[in-house]
Amino acid sequence: MDVQFVLNLHYLLLLEFSNFNMSIFKNYKQKSLSQRFLFVLGLVFLLLYVFLAITLFIWKTMPVEIPYSRRVILGVILIVYALIRFYRLNNNASE
Repeated sequence: MDVQFVLNLHYLLLLEFSNFNMSIFKNYKQKSLSQRFLFVLGLVFLLLYVFLAITLFIWKTMPVEIPYSRRVILGVILIVYALIRFYRLNNNASE
């Protein structure tokens, strides 16, 4: 790939993410206290799912005996579920 193309793509992604991030927080300020609490709770659980998936990938000697291939499958399922929750959280934040 061309280096300039990668840099342009990176710049566009950063710009889009910053616009997306600002729109979430503008809507966040307009919500009631209970809606804000549920939004923050959704973000916490989203991060928890991603952390748990990464932990399953990295941790070699787990206290529970699970084969590595099944840990990878469970980690992928958790990441997909976190992406679905992020999509739903984003849609609920924009409404």
